[in-house]
Amino acid sequence: MEQSTSPKAVEGVATPEPEVGLAQPCEDAELRRLLRDNPMPGRFSLTLEREPSFFLATTIEGDVHQTLVVRAPDGHQLRGMASRSVRDAWLNGQPGRLGYLSQVRIDPVAHDGLAFLDLLEALEMVKDVPFHITTIFEDNLPIRRAMERSWPGKPTFRPHGRMLSLVLPIWRTRRLSSLPGIEIRRGSAELLPEIAACLQRNYAAYQFAPLWRADDLADAERVRGLRADDFRVALRGGKLVGCLATWDQRSFKQTVVRRYEGPLWRLRHLANVASRLTGWPRLPDPGEELPHLYLSHLALDDEDPRVFLCLLGSAYNDLVGKGYAYLALGLAEGHPLLAGLRKAFWHIEQRIVLYVLYSEAGARAANALDGRPRHVELALL
Repeated sequence: MEQSTSPKAVEGVATPEPEVGLAQPCEDAELRRLLRDNPMPGRFSLTLEREPSFFLATTIEGDVHQTLVVRAPDGHQLRGMASRSVRDAWLNGQPGRLGYLSQVRIDPVAHDGLAFLDLLEALEMVKDVPFHITTIFEDNLPIRRAMERSWPGKPTFRPHGRMLSLVLPIWRTRRLSSLPGIEIRRGSAELLPEIAACLQRNYAAYQFAPLWRADDLADAERVRGLRADDFRVALRGGKLVGCLATWDQRSFKQTVVRRYEGPLWRLRHLANVASRLTGWPRLPDPGEELPHLYLSHLALDDEDPRVFLCLLGSAYNDLVGKGYAYLALGLAEGHPLLAGLRKAFWHIEQRIVLYVLYSEAGARAANALDGRPRHVELALL
């Protein structure tokens, strides 16, 4: 990818333009600083961090990964960054190549917005996929306004529905549901081909869902931190009819609470007082990590909510008392499993806007996306 180094005229004086290029391993600390210094606004402000190395987490995002950066003219500091990954996914019911844009961060000192435009210009040069998707918290209005603005010669950002990020407290052992003819079992290496087959036949019905193969599920880098026995599977008559996994990513990705807004600030104090009496997980202080796992690889034949609650209850009970406070799951608005989950588990919801972004060359492919429901794996974002 070419780098932009041409001068700009400011009040009649030529000044060096920030340099746009690919992040280098030597910039690891600067990338991690950008993540720490740029919280995502909302009812609770969060930073999504990557310690001890920014690049450790990139392998789970796709088989192709690039991080575009805008370097200050002196070359000593990064003004902005945006990561892009490419992986196999389901598009209109068929396997295809899907790009994902993430971690758009602009340094607070770059108030003029030029760093954002420079990143868009670099993204316009990417031609290996016809379009990308990206997700932004609905409350993050500044970045959403910037994305939805029409920038001549820059990619188009088009809203494509909403998702929900659901956070479930891990509190105390629950009474497990049971269904006649359904057996809930831990996953194993021998079951990975059946798990992959379950994911494929169910995810084909969803737009943007990741395409998982048995080799992917066994690859220590593609699913870093996820073991075969982190899966729960549902069997009916010996056939695997459902699966989900609990994925601990804290060794390479962290969610840190930076600030609480409005009523949540008062609720936090009340909840933490109650936690000492009830065992309810405390809400972290600002600057503390949110000790959570992701619920991922969720697939169910016939999308039976009863089977889902059996799987989730089994996984949930196994986590009680093991130092985990929360489970995080992403589902699209209107997902058939949402109603049962909301009724059975107390949780906190946060809305996420899904975007499709494309250049003029990718407009035809983006416009050809059909109306099937969307599924984006929260653990991969």
